[in-house]
Amino acid sequence: MIRNYIKTAITCLVVLVSAFGLTSAIEFNMIIDPEFEFFHPGFAQYFYETEKDITIQLQMANNDGIEWCAYSMPLKIYGTGNISSVTWVDAGGTMEPSIVRLNGFEMGGGIWGVMNAIYTWSWDGNLPDTMNHTVVGCMGPSGTGWLPEMDQLITCLEFHLNVLLDDGDTGSVCVDSVSESSDSKYDWLFSIPQDFGGPYCFRFASSACGDANLDGDLNILDIVYIINFKYKAGPQPLSPDLCDVNNDSEINILDIVRLVNYLYKDGSSLDCPPPAE
Repeated sequence: MIRNYIKTAITCLVVLVSAFGLTSAIEFNMIIDPEFEFFHPGFAQYFYETEKDITIQLQMANNDGIEWCAYSMPLKIYGTGNISSVTWVDAGGTMEPSIVRLNGFEMGGGIWGVMNAIYTWSWDGNLPDTMNHTVVGCMGPSGTGWLPEMDQLITCLEFHLNVLLDDGDTGSVCVDSVSESSDSKYDWLFSIPQDFGGPYCFRFASSACGDANLDGDLNILDIVYIINFKYKAGPQPLSPDLCDVNNDSEINILDIVRLVNYLYKDGSSLDCPPPAE
């Protein structure tokens, strides 16, 4: 996906790519930080936490035994369910701070010495957002291309983001290869014909302050959960901050009293700690 103002430069590169050949067997995978995964009893499913700086990693491997000289990879990040936006996190990436190139795919990394560019469109967090990674190697003193011995999955790109959901809401962040050929602002050149395998979707869930057992409801079961945890050797809360309903950095009888008063005696609203920066 290339805007009109760079078409001329990219078209010239097509000649270079054609001269050195292109093949099609690339393996793709996408993963996310496992440390932010939790089991939500209310849905009986695993989700990822909201209001955390999350890293989604794109992994690739060259499995065709032939040196790759170029690719143009367009991707779309979009939301489902209650997710319609994300906050992109500045992780120090060049060209776009929220996108980090790694393991030889970065600028000066030794693989793509002729061209290594990231282009973004509507990259403002109001999903869907789109981007393209265009690379050319195999020519020049610093361009070796993607060698066939690079046949193990490695992380090539990282996307850094934060997902915010209202209490009790769920949704997914998905990444997929896209085509925008109907839009005259875009042009597609030497795209990888291999199946990207998408969409890769990651489910997120948010629970309300006081929802100690993470079942999506505030009720007597949350009070019992905290009592059991504090005084009867019950299970530790998966999200301790949701139990600290008076925001004093401790879980104790004061939280139990405040939760009882809020639920059944028209007491003060709950006040859990804000998410960590």
